[in-house]
Amino acid sequence: MSTDKENTVIWKVTRKVDGRTEYLISATSWDLDPRFAKYFDTQRGAKSFLKENDIKGSVRRHEL
Repeated sequence: MSTDKENTVIWKVTRKVDGRTEYLISATSWDLDPRFAKYFDTQRGAKSFLKENDIKGSVRRHEL
């Protein structure tokens, strides 16, 4: 069970391409605009999504 009871922490996946940060939008697409990033409730959920879809990227913590 999550220790973040108020849901103030979300997780997103990023990668660097040509020195610019891209954000994961879906299992097959990336975008430079963080407004469209796919958010995850837990770090474990984000990592398992990456593994299931064979995606390379970094899971980053984001506080609301």
